[in-house]
Amino acid sequence: MINEEQFKALVAKNLANYRKINNLTQLDLAEKLSYSDKAISKWERGESLPDLYTLQRIADLYGITINDLAYEKQEIIKPKTIKKTNHLFVTLLSCLLVWFIATLTFVSLMLIPATSSYDNWLTFIIAIPVFFIVLTVFACLWYKNVFRCISVSGIVWGLVVTLQIILHLNNLKNNSLIYIIAAVFQILVILWFIMLAYQRKTKIK
Repeated sequence: MINEEQFKALVAKNLANYRKINNLTQLDLAEKLSYSDKAISKWERGESLPDLYTLQRIADLYGITINDLAYEKQEIIKPKTIKKTNHLFVTLLSCLLVWFIATLTFVSLMLIPATSSYDNWLTFIIAIPVFFIVLTVFACLWYKNVFRCISVSGIVWGLVVTLQIILHLNNLKNNSLIYIIAAVFQILVILWFIMLAYQRKTKIK
């Protein structure tokens, strides 16, 4: 039977191993648990241990049980790796589906004699903001703020490009002014995600 110090050392080792396996930094884990990274560091050095409820939260986060954190393991399985891979495949398939539908629509329109082949290419232009909208949905579900910021920015500029081309086709002048509006909105998007990141860091402190 192991003593208290050995038990702390074992749990500390398992906490560090599972965190690294799931590709998380101490700060990443701290944000998810609403603790400071200093607390995570103390746990992994065996100076202190999280309470039972926090251990359960950590186990749930990694897709394991508390026993996995409290006992020696010959081989540590990577449960999160499969989950992350599935997320990536679902995201890619959904985004490819947008372009498949756009291609199918384009081909269908080309088969109609009355339609203009030039206007039919707008199908792919319109697909750009739709693609980023789909990407943003999955970014909000599974990915970090940086990826979310990029996908939202894609929506902004995708809509701008689409609108600019439509205005150009209708011979409307000064359509380049929409880029000024988009640039201002882009700054607001960046500031919004910076604020979210700041609030998260403030919360864990």
